[in-house]
Amino acid sequence: MDIPDRLGEVVQDPTSEREVRIWHELLGVVREIGDLLDEQLRDIAELGITEFVILYRLRVAPSGTMTMTDLADGLAVSRSGMTHRVDKLESAGLLRRSASPRDERSRIVTLTDAGCARIETLAPHHVNLLHHLLFEDAESAELDDLEALLGRARARLESSPPRSVRRRHSHALRERPGR
Repeated sequence: MDIPDRLGEVVQDPTSEREVRIWHELLGVVREIGDLLDEQLRDIAELGITEFVILYRLRVAPSGTMTMTDLADGLAVSRSGMTHRVDKLESAGLLRRSASPRDERSRIVTLTDAGCARIETLAPHHVNLLHHLLFEDAESAELDDLEALLGRARARLESSPPRSVRRRHSHALRERPGR
């Protein structure tokens, strides 16, 4: 999926004001919950939410391994920010990096036994707070609707270029003659 051009034609939809309000509400809730989860993780484990998510994603990945690019694409983190966080987790012995056997430019990140143990210890606290903040009062039908809406949005997003190449892709499109 191509992301609509920022300078393209805008069609005013009567639902857009409502959609913008809902979007801003969603951003606010996600930001606030993220801050509270981050605070909890820093208090109990001296890890931030991003480091927790890195460990969690490795925990659920096949063989506990992902490339640095895949980790960065799955999080709203720059490549340099990802490198900084992975350095920190590697220094703590929670993961290790190695060269990719398929691409010498690529680095593979693997969860260590210590990283696995850390995520197993932290996950119940994380899930408990998340449940309290977001899901405690939700009815099953509301969760079904939210899951369906987010699933459709995720599918649309997954059909676009990954985050690691999107900026280069959109820059190349702007530089084409005749645009």
